[in-house]
Amino acid sequence: MLATLLEPCASNQGTFIATPGFLLIRGPTKPARMPGLAFSSLLPGLRFPLAFQLTCMRTLAGAPLQCAGYATNSDLTAGVSDTRSDGTVLRFYKTVGVRLEEQQGGYQVTLDGRPLKTPARKPLVLPTYALALAVAAEWEWQDARRIRPFTMPLMSLAATAIDQPKPRPLVIQALSQYLQTDSTCCRHEPGPLADRQALIYNPILSWARHKFGADFAVTTSIFGAEHAPAASAQVEQYLHGLDAWRLTAVEALAGACRSVLMGLAVMHGKMGVQDAIAAARLEEAWQVEEWGLVEGGHDIDMADISVRVAAPITFLRLLPPQQSQTKHQQRPGETQHSATPR
Repeated sequence: MLATLLEPCASNQGTFIATPGFLLIRGPTKPARMPGLAFSSLLPGLRFPLAFQLTCMRTLAGAPLQCAGYATNSDLTAGVSDTRSDGTVLRFYKTVGVRLEEQQGGYQVTLDGRPLKTPARKPLVLPTYALALAVAAEWEWQDARRIRPFTMPLMSLAATAIDQPKPRPLVIQALSQYLQTDSTCCRHEPGPLADRQALIYNPILSWARHKFGADFAVTTSIFGAEHAPAASAQVEQYLHGLDAWRLTAVEALAGACRSVLMGLAVMHGKMGVQDAIAAARLEEAWQVEEWGLVEGGHDIDMADISVRVAAPITFLRLLPPQQSQTKHQQRPGETQHSATPR
């Protein structure tokens, strides 16, 4: 499963780092080299087993990710001619690279030596060498003839963080309002499903109550939970303190998991990838157990949610530590970082 790729593992078989679209790095002892782009170990503390299936990563053709701001297949290839109805476009480059941009305080991805830009035509300058390599790999591993934007979730997240197609205040307002119907707070009527929800969701609520110093209500009402004003205010204030990179990832996680609190818990390392996917699919998994799996339905949904959860978690793990909560209005490309290539 895709989720296992991002969990720490004591295996000595090799080191793997993968995007939800493509494998990034492979090698039993040495970094792998791919045409046009040299890779090095990005996260030495994370090691992954060799045996896994990539089929779930490639079965999403035609199923665009509802991830952050750029949610459609055509968003990342805006302005490019020869776009097919399936969202693919003609590959227009041969080599991919990464170079340091000291003046902009980050790392620039290049295609045939030319700077890669966002859909808003802004330079795609990333805050860490690791994240730049990950985005570059998504471009490198495209088909020799066609580009499939739906296999580039990290590029989508990075472009969204830089361009901010949806104004930041509106993103924070929407996330704050989403608390009323947060999946961790809205439960099924008493029974087996409610017991499973309590087992998974209660630890998240306990963490949130301790983190924000406020109580979050739990309800079985279809109209959502009535939280104390202080609870919503604390979450909103915290969201204002996030930089654009982390806010983009939290927004994507909140949409995938139907929970702002779960997205924040994942960002703080309180949930791993597999735990987050299991929590996001809790009700659907229960239905499958009760009524069986529908081929071509549940299995595609499982692959889709795996990508939508794993992508922002990968994105978060490749970011540098947040420098200051007073810089939340600064553009990503304007933030200065001292990271150097490994």
